[in-house]
Amino acid sequence: MLNNPDTLAKATNKMYFQYFPQVIRPETIITRSIGEIKNFYAAHKKNIVLKPLQGSGGKNVFLVNEQNKNLNQIVDAIGRDGYIVAQEYLPKASKGDIRLFLLNGKPIEIDGKVAAIHRTQAGGDIRSNIHQGGSVSQAKITRKIFDIVDAVSHKLVKDGMFLVGLDIVGDKVMEVNVFSRGYGPCLSPE
Repeated sequence: MLNNPDTLAKATNKMYFQYFPQVIRPETIITRSIGEIKNFYAAHKKNIVLKPLQGSGGKNVFLVNEQNKNLNQIVDAIGRDGYIVAQEYLPKASKGDIRLFLLNGKPIEIDGKVAAIHRTQAGGDIRSNIHQGGSVSQAKITRKIFDIVDAVSHKLVKDGMFLVGLDIVGDKVMEVNVFSRGYGPCLSPE
C-alpha cells in the first residue's frame, strides 16, 4: 500500500475533493435534496453534472441539461445509494480531460516527459473513462496544469497520498483519484 490508509478511508467518497482550494474545483454542492439540485441547475443555466458521492469509473455520471428532461429520475437513481454531487458543467470537458499522475505531490517525469494521458469521450457520452469507451492520446501539459499541481500538492503530501491521479479539465480538477489512478500512463512532452 502506497497511500496513507487513514486518508484513503476518508477519500472513499468525493467529499475529500472538497478540501482542496476552491479556485481549482468546479462549483459543487453535495446533497440529497431535489430542491437544492433544482436551484443549482437553474443557477448554472440548466447545464450540470450529477454523480454519486461514492463510486468511481464513471458509473452513474449524468449530464443534465435542457435536452435531458428527467432530472427527478436521475436524482432518484443516484440518491438511492447516498448523497449526490452536483457540479457545474465545464464546456471544455467536451474535448476530454487529462489524467495526470503525481508521485509525492509532483508530476511523474521520465526523461523530461510528464506521465499523463488525454482521455476523450466515445461519441454520445460525456464520460472520458477508458473502460466506458473513452480513448487515450498524448496529453499536452501546460503551465496551468503545473499551477494546479502547486495548488494541491501540499495537501496530498500532508495527507500521505503518495500516488494519485488528477482529472483536469481546463484550469479545474474534476476529481482526485486515490484508488483508481488510471491505466498505464502515456508520457507527454513537457
